[in-house]
Parts: sequence; C-alpha cells; structure tokens
Amino acid sequence: LGPGRIGGRSGWFNDRSRMAMIASGPFSAGDVISFGLWFKTWQYESNMVLIHYADYWGGHVRKSQEKDHFTLTLESGIPVINTQPVVELRSIDPTNLADGNWHHIAVSMPRKSCYLSELQVYVDGSIVSTSIIGNRRIFQTTSGRMSIGGYGYSKSGFEDAYPGTGPYIGMLDDFVLFSRPLQIEADFPDVFATESPTASPVSRPPPSNFCNDGSQMFFWKMSNDESPSPILKQCTWLQDITPLEKILACYSNDWLYNSIPPAKLVCHLTCGYCAGS
Repeated sequence: LGPGRIGGRSGWFNDRSRMAMIASGPFSAGDVISFGLWFKTWQYESNMVLIHYADYWGGHVRKSQEKDHFTLTLESGIPVINTQPVVELRSIDPTNLADGNWHHIAVSMPRKSCYLSELQVYVDGSIVSTSIIGNRRIFQTTSGRMSIGGYGYSKSGFEDAYPGTGPYIGMLDDFVLFSRPLQIEADFPDVFATESPTASPVSRPPPSNFCNDGSQMFFWKMSNDESPSPILKQCTWLQDITPLEKILACYSNDWLYNSIPPAKLVCHLTCGYCAGS
C-alpha cells in the first residue's frame, strides 16, 4: 500500500503483484458494465494490464472466439481495450499518460450488447476519440473472473495471446464499478474538483538507524555512501527528500533500490533514467 490519491491508501503494484477475484463476474454476456479508476505510473514505454476479465485460465482466448474477454491496457501510456486479440478500441490522443502524475480513466457502456465502438472512454473527465479494429457486439464469457494489474487466473492463455504485455507497475486508487452507463460528472465529482484532494497523512515511525530494516513499509536513502559497512546508518526517508535529491539518490544507488520493490517504484516515478533501468 502507498499514499492514496483520494485519501487513505492506494494499491502499489510491482512486476510481481496481482490482484485477482476468485468469485465470478461482474461482467456477464451483454450486460452493461462501466467503471473508473485512478492510476499513476512512469512506465512510459511499457504495455501493462490495468483491468482484465476473462474465462478461467484463458480458455476462451485459446479455444473459442464466440465469447469475449475485456482487457484495458496502457500501451506506452495510451489506453487500449481488447475483447479479442483482433478486436480493439484505442485512444488516438497521442498524450502519454505514464508521466508520473495521477490520471483518471473511465469506460462507459451505453447499452446492453453494444458494439465495441460505442464504448465511451474518458481521461481526466474528458471523452477521448478512439479508433477501432474488428468492431463487433460485446458478449462476455459468463464464467469469468476479474483481475487488477495483471491477467490473474487467465494468465496462461493471455500472456501467449498478447506477447509483450505485462503486469502493471505503479499505483492504482478508487476503482469503482457500475451496472449502468456512467454519468461522468456525478459519478466522479473528484475528477472535476477545482482543487485536487490531498491524501490523508501517513503515520510512520521516525527513520531507523539501519537502512536495511526490511520490516518497514517505507524505505531509505543512504546519507553515508562512503561507508563500506554493510549496515547503513544515518538514513532519511526516500519519500521525504526533494525531487532533485531523489533523482541523485536513485541514479547513484539503483543497484540497491532495484532489489527493493517500493524503492524501485519511487525511483521509476521520479527518475527517467531509472525508469528504463
């Protein structure tokens, strides 16, 4: 968990984390499903899964194209929706949303069994223009499960069907589902707020004297880099230093932070060099 966009905590995803629901649904046949969520990432050259719903173990992507799956990805920061490998809706706005800032994305299904081209995609409250490949009516598998940040239960089929697409790396917050079309301003008033809400303060202990203290949720910046001692002392919170200091710390200590998932993520969100490292 990390600091939240709306308050409280957000989900902090790395390349080994997944969130999968064991219960079936909520997508089913042609029923209306809409949703929205906040995300923040600096993986500007990666293809990553945000939301995924499909048959257990990827069966329908391997054996049948009669029923759909639903996959929302960020492809180099561009939102893309697939219901089959050859059926795709893509934002034509060239803005790369993997810029280290919070963004909101929402998808509205206007009616039952609509065509994929009828889906309305909103980014930060504004509807975006889209292109379509292989347009057809949406009919979801009725024995599927939902995953956030990866392919979840259907991993074995979809990682083959979508080569080059991997798990989401970054933060996710305030994921909301609706069984109706969206009323974008009423459903997501925080997107249209004149002032951005601030996250609730995170309670955390004072910095430890031992940088390799793996029991803490937060992580450390070395302030005595010249010391060869394996126990690194006199440390400060990496989160609390200035952006320039973060860049210098991440650049100098990538060998250390790359092995600590939360530190690796902060470095990726702060330092362009580190994001490609």
